[in-house]
Amino acid sequence: MSALCGTVVRVLDETPDLGHSASVTEIRRAFKVTREVAWKLKRLANCNAPMSEITNVPSEHGMSGVLESARANGVAPELISSLRETYDEFLKLVTQHADDIETFGLIVNSSGARSDPLITERDRRNNYRTLSRIMGMQASAQLVFTALAPSQTGDRLDCMRVDCCRGVCQIRSGVRWVMMQTTPSARTEIDIKFSPEPLDEGGMTDGGLPIIREFSTISPQLIESLQTGVFREHHCSWQVIGKTGAQMCTTGHIMRNVFPRDESYRANCTVALRTPTENLFVDVLLHKSLRRVSEPRAKVFGDYAGIGQGPWSRSDQPLPLSTEVQHLGSARGLRLPLIDEYRGIVEYSFEKTGWKLEDFDAFRYHLKYPIVPATVSVVYELE
Repeated sequence: MSALCGTVVRVLDETPDLGHSASVTEIRRAFKVTREVAWKLKRLANCNAPMSEITNVPSEHGMSGVLESARANGVAPELISSLRETYDEFLKLVTQHADDIETFGLIVNSSGARSDPLITERDRRNNYRTLSRIMGMQASAQLVFTALAPSQTGDRLDCMRVDCCRGVCQIRSGVRWVMMQTTPSARTEIDIKFSPEPLDEGGMTDGGLPIIREFSTISPQLIESLQTGVFREHHCSWQVIGKTGAQMCTTGHIMRNVFPRDESYRANCTVALRTPTENLFVDVLLHKSLRRVSEPRAKVFGDYAGIGQGPWSRSDQPLPLSTEVQHLGSARGLRLPLIDEYRGIVEYSFEKTGWKLEDFDAFRYHLKYPIVPATVSVVYELE
């Protein structure tokens, strides 16, 4: 849409005695089009948010008249061709998702897509505040980091995962705190071995939560535990949490020899979001000896039915949120200002695995006020 609007501006500016600031009447006379088409051209040429003007793109018949008049008005042929090509690309996008331009515009605008990221963040913040009251729980930050490295045998890969929920706070009494323990997975035809070992053997709870005691102020009292594929859902009592917002819970495990190294596959770090959170951080640490086919990228999916409903309840299309994953460089200097204990958690975990931070590259996905319930996946392809 930005390209289309920009090309319309250039066409109007190159039309003799016109310009993109011309009135609807002037555009109508110059291009010999209907008042509706002239008004739409005016909107496209003077918009600040192109995505909100989708329904103002002229129909194919209307745009054909614009192109013919542009030739008659002496507009450069290459600029006319550019407008034709840009418009055709727009129509291809429309036909992939809707029957016509108007329907496509309604779909986009109702999905929450906006050109201003500040508005999107404001919407998510309001969602966070509302869900905190409804669910009775919230947290200041949720952190997940995984590390992938060659196993000692050399023919397979080891995978470590740490989950940390900081600033956990009870908003109202009598509610359950839902914690999701997830296992990193890979989409491949080969056999994958899942045999997680706790990083802190003495911290394993009766319900199977691999608590890291040094970085946890609470050990949640388990009410019940549900298993859905590689997701284990823990329902914990609220009584140990309190309302101070000072609680912290960290879990961690490692899976040895989980992926064969001689196979190409798409791996991912998946996070099931169930607690309203101010900040989500997903860090992926990859051993420098591993060759990446593609850089890590993030996708966020809404979970329609919410907790315990399985993958069929997840939306097929990612939510319109930022997918940028930042390459932090060497993991040697890995820090996280919002979580003071983060550096200690990383060093503790690497000491348990026997790995060295300088041997890893670090990637980070950060999202303020993530949607809940949702599933976040940071995907990367290895060779």
